Amino acid sequence: TGPRARALLQAMGELEELSWKTTLRRISTGDREAFEELGAAFYRLGQFQRIELTEAFAESQDPIWNAELGRLRESRDERVRMAAQVAQVRLGNQPAAFHLKEQLSAGGSGSVHAIDLLMRASEDPIARQWLEDVALQLRGPRLQRVIVALAEYGQQSARERLRDLL
Repeated sequence: TGPRARALLQAMGELEELSWKTTLRRISTGDREAFEELGAAFYRLGQFQRIELTEAFAESQDPIWNAELGRLRESRDERVRMAAQVAQVRLGNQPAAFHLKEQLSAGGSGSVHAIDLLMRASEDPIARQWLEDVALQLRGPRLQRVIVALAEYGQQSARERLRDLL
């Protein structure tokens, strides 16, 4: 495995990454065929790819993805479960919203993951509303991170609160 073989492997990896990003973009714009084309590859996706997939489902704003997200909520991986739940909330799924509210109130690692996922989606008005609500319960560095995420998207109350914190 000389330098040429390594360069070829790197180029193949870059092509795979580009193909994955293209698939996510297609799904996020409502292209259902893009998901169907994944086929059996869906079951080989890693944790981060599954989380990215849940985000693409939510970005599509198409509630048809609630069924796939329901399957992802059964994952053994807590982060994937939370990502699927947050995506369902962003798609207007009321039972998922009720469950998320309970988990955020209970605290714990699921709550931490949910807040992180909401911050990743802070361009979404629904995610921002959830962040505003949860900010009322937070203290310390996590509160600061949430306020910064909200202030980034022009939330005046967050900017004022950030100014108070500084």
